[in-house]
Amino acid sequence: MGGAPTGAQTGASLGFPTGAPTGGQIRADGYNGGGTTAIGTTATGTAGGASLGFGAPGMGGANPYLGLQANAIAQNATNNYLYNVAPQMRSGAIQAGGFGGSRQGIAEGLAQQGLNRDIANATADLYGKAYEGDANRSTSRDVANIGANASMTNANTAADASRYGADQASRASMYGSDQSSRASMYGSDQSRIASMYGSDQSLAGTQYSADTSRANALTAASASMYGSDQALAGARYGADQSLAGTQYSADTSRANSLTAADASRYGSDQALAGTQYSADTSRANALTSADASRYSSDVGLLGTQYSADTSRANSLTSADASRYGSDQALAGTQYSADTSRANAQTSADASMYASDRSYDVGMSSNANTAIANENNYNLGLGRLANDYDANSINANNSNVTNGLNAGRFGIEVYNAMQNGNTGATTVGTDVQNTPIDYWTQFVNSVNGIGSGSGTTTGTQTAQTNPWLAALGGADLFGSLYNRTNS
Repeated sequence: MGGAPTGAQTGASLGFPTGAPTGGQIRADGYNGGGTTAIGTTATGTAGGASLGFGAPGMGGANPYLGLQANAIAQNATNNYLYNVAPQMRSGAIQAGGFGGSRQGIAEGLAQQGLNRDIANATADLYGKAYEGDANRSTSRDVANIGANASMTNANTAADASRYGADQASRASMYGSDQSSRASMYGSDQSRIASMYGSDQSLAGTQYSADTSRANALTAASASMYGSDQALAGARYGADQSLAGTQYSADTSRANSLTAADASRYGSDQALAGTQYSADTSRANALTSADASRYSSDVGLLGTQYSADTSRANSLTSADASRYGSDQALAGTQYSADTSRANAQTSADASMYASDRSYDVGMSSNANTAIANENNYNLGLGRLANDYDANSINANNSNVTNGLNAGRFGIEVYNAMQNGNTGATTVGTDVQNTPIDYWTQFVNSVNGIGSGSGTTTGTQTAQTNPWLAALGGADLFGSLYNRTNS
């Protein structure tokens, strides 16, 4: 990390005055340089952030100034200790007449521990913020990728729906010419659309699984790095405590007064306990802050996934609505063609019926003329003709009555079919709405947890057109009438 000093370097490389003693050495003026090694060790820990993987390629690129910032923090803290804190403690020891004594050594050791702790906290905060920034940038890129994938899926779905509508319109225009071919084409198109939809869903699932695996790997790596850092900090803390204990034992053995030694040990123990408690509190605060940051990132990711899933569900619903509209348009076109054909058949039947009636009238006129010319001979035949006409009228009246009854029957059959269609539509709507209601309940529950908003789904039922029912009855009546005449 930018040439940060290691633990093997001497105190001079960290800013100590030339000739400063290393750990365990004592100068002629009584200065104990036992804390020098601790400072060098801390420099190693604070500058060892390169092993944490900050700025790795997966985290958006390395920050070339992170090492320089960490070194500047360590250098500033060390200079403050060497040129401000340490001289003040030595001056106080000289004024109290205890220069070079155990109290001075303990005080300087505690001050050096505070220096190490401050450097560690400052660099940990620096690396933590850098890691959080890299994680946020990575999350933003993942969110952008998910949004781009969702947009591409929506565009593909809209294009499929447009192609489906065009195919349906073409098949409707060719309905009268080739029913069998259109049915085959429709089946092929439906199979192709289903295959494309399955492929899109499989690709989306694969992408989502890969993103989840990558996020899990990053989380595991972060946890491993955090554990390694904690273990390293514990080892350093144990070494520092061992060194402080050794120095304390040596100083205590040199004490001449048991009472003074006991008092000194008691004060040192209390100070050490305060230092440990402060260090433990700082570490607990750092852990709490890291947990809060991870929780915030997890919640943000869940929100992004939920938004993407909702967009995909809306696209599917739109595609279903488009297909339903195309099917309804095709049914309307077919019904219009059937109605036109029925009207043409009815007109043709009416024309044939008028011709038959005109022929019957002509025949009756000829018969009357013959009867007038041969009244005596044809009287009996005229009566027979009159009876025949009466029977014909009665038969025609019966046919009309039967036709009307057939029309009413057709209307009743059509109404029964409409009621069946309505019932089927109701059942289909219930079948469709049941999973939607379950999904809506789930979405509302999730939104309630995340302080979101619920969604609603509604349906509309189309009313039956009485004119269409009448046309259906007329078509059925025409068919029955044609069969009767044939």
